[in-house]
Amino acid sequence: MMEMVSGAFARSAHGVLSEQAVVAGYQPPCAALRAAFAVCLAGTPVLRRDLSPALMAELEHYAAWLQAALQPPSELLVAAWLKKLGGGW
Repeated sequence: MMEMVSGAFARSAHGVLSEQAVVAGYQPPCAALRAAFAVCLAGTPVLRRDLSPALMAELEHYAAWLQAALQPPSELLVAAWLKKLGGGW
């Protein structure tokens, strides 16, 4: 069974994103999440207990989006890009 996660990702009952996950409609993380990233970059450890449940949900959503966005493009997409670059050839 698949459930929609934040309207963009399909997640199975085991919490695994489907290979068909849609990577669209990017929105930058909220200000609180950006602040948490800045704290981590400054070298301060941030534990799960330090973050609110809503912020953890936002972090999990953002991590899932990044995971899907880092997947290589499909052969069909590469072929479309090459066709577009070729112009009228």
